Amino acid sequence: MTWTNAGHPPPILISPDGGVERLTGHGLLIHPAIALRPRADHCRMLEPGTLLQIYTDGLVEQPGVDFEVATRETADLLRLLREGACVSAGAIGIVGPMEDGWLVPLRAAAPVP
Repeated sequence: MTWTNAGHPPPILISPDGGVERLTGHGLLIHPAIALRPRADHCRMLEPGTLLQIYTDGLVEQPGVDFEVATRETADLLRLLREGACVSAGAIGIVGPMEDGWLVPLRAAAPVP
């Protein structure tokens, strides 16, 4: 997998054995007030069955909620999804309207021969 990060929270990996890792490689922010520069790509091999969670800051940056706590809760949500659970936004403490809240879980498949 190759990724670049321009300002969103770090993607989270859940390995097939349940281990959690935040992919903290980060490039420069993309913003109209910042001059464009070449992006830094990061590469990582994913074991089949690994779950990758990409999400926007609106999911973890909520008024009155600690960013680190919200990020851990988001990783916990991913563990539940990995186990096949169906959960609602309220399961991770999201109540009421949310700005820019996206969660995209992706599962690494085995290579096609």
